[in-house]
Amino acid sequence: MLGLEFRQARPQVFDRGGAVRHHRQFQFGHATVLESECADYTIGFTRRQPLASGPPRDMMQRHPLGSEYMTNRFLQRLQAGGVIVADGATGTNLQKAGLPSGVTPEDWVFEQPDRISALERSFAEAGADLILTCTFGGTSIRLKDSKYAERAAELNRRAVDLARAAAPDRLIGGSMGPTGQLLKPFGPLDVADAVAAYAEQAKALSEGGVDVLVIETHFALDEAQAAFDGARQVTNLPIVVSFSFDRGVRTMMGVKPTQVAKQFGPLGAAAIGANCGTTLENMEKIVQEYAAANVVIWAKPNAGLPTMV
Repeated sequence: MLGLEFRQARPQVFDRGGAVRHHRQFQFGHATVLESECADYTIGFTRRQPLASGPPRDMMQRHPLGSEYMTNRFLQRLQAGGVIVADGATGTNLQKAGLPSGVTPEDWVFEQPDRISALERSFAEAGADLILTCTFGGTSIRLKDSKYAERAAELNRRAVDLARAAAPDRLIGGSMGPTGQLLKPFGPLDVADAVAAYAEQAKALSEGGVDVLVIETHFALDEAQAAFDGARQVTNLPIVVSFSFDRGVRTMMGVKPTQVAKQFGPLGAAAIGANCGTTLENMEKIVQEYAAANVVIWAKPNAGLPTMV
């Protein structure tokens, strides 16, 4: 079974119907966590119970991004309460579908669109409420050595088209992963260049028609901030910020969940959380830290680390 188990907390289990096979909700303090099995992939989105009825009406009326922001489909789902079930691993499943070693998933947006669509359709058929676009490495910086380096914006828009066609009745999230470079002074990348690249990607995803932007698998606060700033320069779409904690409850740069919540909560992130990582036990600790920060939680763990066979 893939998902989260709060064994030590002796959680109360709530059965929940729907299209997804074998899933249950666990209550842990104020947090509701979904455990789910959906074919070969892990899916999950959690939210805090105090927000089950949505943000206060006066906050909706005075939100700095305007009333249009609060009528967004993704935010409306959050306001309705319950759990939003996200899709599974794109790269891993595309490799199962024949993606060769050394070829990026983004290449297939142009070269094998039917296989991208088939995977996204399978997520929807399995019960996912939210499908992420195949744009994790879709910044111009990440694509600089690719044959599609000059077509970054087109690639992102095309990826949204594929996801929307495959799952027309589902929420579509625009995936925005790391650039693959560290920002100065730790690496060669200028902050301004990173912000510009993320702005280009966010603009294309927004124009394509995503419901939410998902800044995911980040490990450094400065690059995630560059992604957030770039996105906010060009769109008022809600933004999810998700880090990958591969050193227990810290990222490879030493970032803790409390730091992520402290930095992006006040900026108005629609949800904050974690994806990938090492073990489900570590994800439990990470979710606990986020829950204590009183934020809407995004939790999308690995089932475990891959093993060479």
